Amino acid sequence: MYTLSLLIFTNTETDSLEYTIKQFISLVDVPYRVTVLLKTAHCPSAAVMQRLMAEHPHWIISTAVQKTQDKFQYFQELSSLASGTHFMVWPSDNEVDIAHVKDLLAVSKASPDAIVSLSKFHKDSVLDGYGAGRTLARKAINRLICMLYRREGNDFFSTFEIFPRRYISEFRYTQTREFVFEYNLIPLRLGVEYIELPMHYHKRKSGKSNFSLLFYCHFAFLYVLNIFKIFLTPKSKLLQKSSDT
Repeated sequence: MYTLSLLIFTNTETDSLEYTIKQFISLVDVPYRVTVLLKTAHCPSAAVMQRLMAEHPHWIISTAVQKTQDKFQYFQELSSLASGTHFMVWPSDNEVDIAHVKDLLAVSKASPDAIVSLSKFHKDSVLDGYGAGRTLARKAINRLICMLYRREGNDFFSTFEIFPRRYISEFRYTQTREFVFEYNLIPLRLGVEYIELPMHYHKRKSGKSNFSLLFYCHFAFLYVLNIFKIFLTPKSKLLQKSSDT
C-alpha cells in the first residue's frame, strides 16, 4: 500500500509552516505522516507545532529536534525520520507552494519506482526572485550530470520531490554529511527513473534563510566533487548487497 511521509525542516517559520501542514493534509489522498524537524526546542516554529498538535489531535503529525546543527548533516537526520513507502523533504518557507504535492503524488502513484521531482528549470516553470547567479551555477552543475551520467533532465538536485524510501536501504549511502550530495546522485547513476514536473517558485516572504552565498558556493563545490566520486565508483559498489572485497 502506498503511504507518504512529509518531512519538514524549519527554524523561524510560523505562518508558512502552518500553511504548509494544513495544505498538505487537505490535498493528500493516501495514508500519510507529517514529521517536523525543529532547529531547537524553543525556536519560533516549536510553538506553532505545539498549538497545531493540540488543536488537531487526529492529525498524524510529530516533531523532533535536530541533534546536529551541521547544515549538511541534518538532511540525513531528517531522512532517517521517514516512514511509509515514499517520503518528501520539504522546507516550510513557502517559496514553493506545497499545493504542488497533488501533481507529484498523482505521478508518483502511477510510477512508484521513480523519483518524481519539481524542476526549477522545466520549460513550464515560473521563477520569481530566483537569483541569476544561482541559476547559472545550478544549470552548469546539472549539465555536468547529464554528460557524465548520460541522463536527460533539468534540475537533478531539486529537493522538492517524492522519493521511494526503499532506496535508502537498497543503495549504499555513506550516512554521513555526504548523504545530502549522494541523495539523488546514486539513484541517477544506477538508472532510477527521474520524472520532472514544473513548479512556481517565489522568494520567501517571512522567516530567515539559513543559507548564505558562501554556503551555496561551498555546497556547489562539494556537489561537483561528489558527482565525480559517484561517477568513478563501480555501480556494484553503490548497492548494499555488494562486497568491499
